Amino acid sequence: MSQFYQTLQKGLKETGIKNLVSFLSVAKASAGEVRSQLYIAKDLEYVSDAEFTEVVNGLLEISKMINGLMSYLKTTEMKGSKFMEDAATYGKTPL
Repeated sequence: MSQFYQTLQKGLKETGIKNLVSFLSVAKASAGEVRSQLYIAKDLEYVSDAEFTEVVNGLLEISKMINGLMSYLKTTEMKGSKFMEDAATYGKTPL
């Protein structure tokens, strides 16, 4: 999980929010793909109903969090650490 956060931080620092939102969109789609594979695993009885429910619920929660972060990033005035000089203009600390 720490690798995920490091990748997000690197993406924000190097490319700004627009590209980070794009990356998050890919991450959200990946969570959907994992859910699809999980349905197959359940149908083939590789996972129990309890395991299936636990993982699907976790993936749905992750997707909601990613969606919320994407929504926030699309509306924020900040553009990312790449634009630190802009942050001084706004009197804000960059993300």
